[in-house]
Amino acid sequence: MKKLLLLLVFLAFNVHGAVNGRYVRIENPTAPNMAWQEIEVFSGSRNMVLNKPKLFSGTGYTPERPVADFEGKRLVDGNKDTAQRGPDLRNGDNCNPWLEIDLGEPQSIDKIILYGSQYPNKLYLDKGHRLVSILDKDRKIVWIEKFDYYEQKKYVKGLFEFSPSSGQQNQLSGMLIPINTAGWVPMPWLLNIADEKAPSDAAKRMDAFKHRNAPENIKNLADELFNLLEPIPELAEARKLYADGKYAAALDAWKIYWFAKMKKVNQHSGYDAGAISYGTQGDDLFNGIRVTITSHSIGASRFTPGRINWVDLPKEPVELRSALADTSYLALVNVFGRELLKSYSNNGKSEYLRQWSGIMDDWCMNFFKDSDASEYNVKDLFVMIPANHWTVLMEELSDIAGKRPEFINEFPAATLARIQITCLDQYGPAY
Repeated sequence: MKKLLLLLVFLAFNVHGAVNGRYVRIENPTAPNMAWQEIEVFSGSRNMVLNKPKLFSGTGYTPERPVADFEGKRLVDGNKDTAQRGPDLRNGDNCNPWLEIDLGEPQSIDKIILYGSQYPNKLYLDKGHRLVSILDKDRKIVWIEKFDYYEQKKYVKGLFEFSPSSGQQNQLSGMLIPINTAGWVPMPWLLNIADEKAPSDAAKRMDAFKHRNAPENIKNLADELFNLLEPIPELAEARKLYADGKYAAALDAWKIYWFAKMKKVNQHSGYDAGAISYGTQGDDLFNGIRVTITSHSIGASRFTPGRINWVDLPKEPVELRSALADTSYLALVNVFGRELLKSYSNNGKSEYLRQWSGIMDDWCMNFFKDSDASEYNVKDLFVMIPANHWTVLMEELSDIAGKRPEFINEFPAATLARIQITCLDQYGPAY
């Protein structure tokens, strides 16, 4: 009986003991910037990183300069004054700047202490989300914790102290984080995902969406498109098919001509002025989750192509500001689904392209109808910006076709026609 009691005591003190790991990571998944004053990693009473900047890597403020040569030195120099400004880490214009400490071999980690930079001053674009994690020698997560950098009542004077426990497990435990990876964080785990808020006429929209490619609707689409096209020799085949009543085939012939023309004229003259993105955004969109990141806020909600609630503006002035900014972005072609299209370009999965096509069809069918019915002007009326987004989309479609020749056949001609017609109708000859 005495041996059993001793065993139980031993287990009580060791099941939830210190965590064994080789790598320690600190990152900001929802903004392109992050700053710290000092970082400490303890095994027992020993700070394993003091004056050891060569252990550090990550997204330094200057990409060509190794973190160990600058940021690392300042992060382990013993200066713990959180009122002072610590070194910045950035990930270009994308989210998830990260910092990683390689301890060389697995170590028993009892405590991690992070010291804030000019605390509690707010960093530009920063929403306050932070992650600290420990990885094993194979770079699998053995412990991870998320926290709010601006939760002052919990983290007094910018002191963030963590005592990792081997008993703490969650859905990310065992996940592999490849070396030099940014933007890996699953947003559904990080954020609270709001339930889908469908428009009042959702059933009617879904019925129209379901039948959008029915023969009668394809005919109407072809009628509208071919009325806009110039009678050039290159479209002779497409026009013959159209005249013969073979409307779907006529759209496909026009699509093939369109890609051939874009291959010749694609000069990559558009500039990227889209919304803030993150690495797993395409996967989230594929799974029906949209994450909106603005300069001031972040939100996540579920959606279903065909009944997307494009214009849903609150009455409260503070919330209205961010909602208007987001809705005006949605007026720009492909802002909603762009990362999904990028994911298809990388993985070649046709189901990602189908999801993107559904989003774009919904946008063409409903966004401007909703915006016209709104009491607010949510259209982006500055002609250059919509025209630029059109240019970027056309160039990206052309680039994907060059990378994946099968894309031209997989790409729905009806979706391309809808986008063409909608943009010309809403933004005029600038396109």
